[in-house]
Formats: sequence, C-alpha cells, structure tokens
Amino acid sequence: MEQVPGFDPNYVALGAVQGQIGYGPQGIHVPTTESIAIGDMCGGSLHGAVAIIFRSLRREKTGKGQFIDTACADGVAYIQGMRHAPLWYSQHKKIRRGSRLPMVFECKDGKFILFAVAGEYWDKLCKAVGLEKFSSYVDDIQAFGLEDYRPDPVETRRKQREAVSALTSIFLGKTAPSGCLF
Repeated sequence: MEQVPGFDPNYVALGAVQGQIGYGPQGIHVPTTESIAIGDMCGGSLHGAVAIIFRSLRREKTGKGQFIDTACADGVAYIQGMRHAPLWYSQHKKIRRGSRLPMVFECKDGKFILFAVAGEYWDKLCKAVGLEKFSSYVDDIQAFGLEDYRPDPVETRRKQREAVSALTSIFLGKTAPSGCLF
C-alpha cells in the first residue's frame, strides 16, 4: 500500500474502525467518516513520534541507527478500543460523533466504497461519476464539521446534502469496483 496515496478514511477503514462510526440517513447504521483525522493524528503521528524517540535512545546507547517503519492503519487498529469503548458498551445505540460528511457509499452489491475529498480528489471524483456541477462545492465539502464557521452555514449544509445525495444515488445503482476492500 505504500505505493499509493494514503488518506485518513483509508487508514480508518483498514484499521477496522470505519464500520463503527456513526449513523447514516434515517438512523440506519452505515460506515461514516470520523469527525477527526484519527489515522493521521493518532496512527501516523503518535506512533511515528514514539518510534523516533526510541530510535534516538537506541542510537545514544549503542551508536547505531535504526530503520523506522510505521503504518497509519496499524495505529488506528491499536487505538480503536480506546476510542470506541463507549459504542461497544452502549449496545450499539446511536451515538453521534462529529459531523464530517459520510464519504462512504453503499453499492448495489452491498459493498461499500469510500473517497478522500481533499482538493483535487473531489474534482476527480465528480468528473469520474459525471457530476461535474458539484466540482465547485469543494470548499463546502471540505468544511468537515466546521460548517458553522463558514460565511453561510445553511447554504454549506444544503450543498453538502445535495452532493452526497447525488453520489449516494449513483453508487446504489453500481456494483463496487474490483479491489474494493469492504
């Protein structure tokens, strides 16, 4: 996987957390994007920093360097117990967590597909599925729970709902592409 671009939703899915987050429309449990970038912050940054500290201590004691290899998905898998204990103890009752857009869509065959929506990738997604009219919504889509701080929060939420609704309709009519992980 190190040969392809990595994005937080990918790490969270591979770390087995994606299906434990949030509820979709009408309270139906579907994989939803997390409210904070747990893969980047807790998986990559935290474990990377700890590895650097231990590597430095080893070099100080032995005079030898050390190769460091960390994976965001591994870090996510490690921390998921701490982050999701309330969900497990609630017997899967609805717990609202954050308000990032659910860039996870169910396909016709029951599999799910997820997307990173950062900058140019939102435009590529819109073009790939024939929804170019939503390319200009990139700033609204990337609001990631900060809608209240946008110039017009109501309009931002309207655009988000419109784009997500259109994408949901498209993917429910298609089978997941080969190589889809879940």
